[in-house]
Amino acid sequence: MEETKEYSLRSLICRNLKIFDCMMNDHRNKDMEGSGMTGRQFEVLSYLVEHQNENVKQVMIEKDFQLSNPTVSGILKRLEQNGLICRISEDTDKRCNRIVVTKKAQRALIQAGEKWEILEEKLFDGIAKEEEQIFDEILGKLCRNITKMRIEQEKELKNIYD
Repeated sequence: MEETKEYSLRSLICRNLKIFDCMMNDHRNKDMEGSGMTGRQFEVLSYLVEHQNENVKQVMIEKDFQLSNPTVSGILKRLEQNGLICRISEDTDKRCNRIVVTKKAQRALIQAGEKWEILEEKLFDGIAKEEEQIFDEILGKLCRNITKMRIEQEKELKNIYD
């Protein structure tokens, strides 16, 4: 009987994480409507600003956000169309593009960032700092576990097709 309760709780946690993710994406996208960006574009743009001294390439975004190549390509294409980034070909390898954030993007991030700070404040209302820390640690463990699972899954698939 105890296993059933534990399994049900774990299933509920996984479902709630999925629901939370969908709700956050929806809320973030609505908040971003006036900025001409989606929530995901805002996240990628913020990442680019944080790492602007690191000569960011598309592959880095794919890895750090756990997104597919076509997804990141689409995000970068829209950011470029909106004048928020420029892609500059590398002299050493024309296939690689360095991604540079424009001044327009920096202004847009300031406006969108203010909305994001308000969202965070409201979202974590009534949650103690200690609870935030514990939640962050648990989410980190879950992410590491699923990363291990993904690696194992890829190895199994490779063995099937080799």
